[in-house]
Amino acid sequence: MPGTRITAKLDRSRLRLSLTPLERPVFIGSKRFSYAYDPRIIARELPMSLAHSPAGIGVSLDVLVQETIRKLGYLDEAGSALLPVENLIRGVRSRGTSHQYSSDAIRASVNGLINRSRLTWETGSCAADGVLHFPARPGERTVRLVCYTPFVLPKPKKQRVVHLPSASSQHGVAGHLMKIEHLGKQASVTAQAAYAEAHRSAGLTGTHQLPKGHTYVKPHERGGPT
Repeated sequence: MPGTRITAKLDRSRLRLSLTPLERPVFIGSKRFSYAYDPRIIARELPMSLAHSPAGIGVSLDVLVQETIRKLGYLDEAGSALLPVENLIRGVRSRGTSHQYSSDAIRASVNGLINRSRLTWETGSCAADGVLHFPARPGERTVRLVCYTPFVLPKPKKQRVVHLPSASSQHGVAGHLMKIEHLGKQASVTAQAAYAEAHRSAGLTGTHQLPKGHTYVKPHERGGPT
């Protein structure tokens, strides 16, 4: 299950992999999690339909805005995604035929979603080298961020079911980093170039080089018709 935490322990010549059971299962959408999980991975890979709504173009743009934040935004420990407005606008307009949406239309969608409490404003900061931080760090330039929380994690002794806006079995997986340092491997030249291009295309600040010990997995499709 994507997002499940796996603990690896090297015991002499054997590598032991283990899972940490939860006291009670957690259901996020239609997925059952019986073991410890990483909300950030789940947030990135949640399936969500991008089909146009009969209600009109405004509704489909709202979904696209939320999806863009979820796929490209900075993820906090609880799985919320945050993205500067200008980066959000570039991200929305770069997706398929969504270049038809003007900056004003995207901003109007953001304001509408905030008024309906689907999005919130948060404050982050930007370091001298362009790296985004959240929460904001003292001494750094503050940055206004749009925050999308696709799910709220259940609290102990509360209902363990988390409902999502929509879901489908077949879905796209966003490009993401994968740690490979512990495997004694290095990222290929192709992976490094793909990461740099994805980083530039998303309009993200900071270096376009892969972090040490990681490789880049390009966007791809997962799952299939049920």
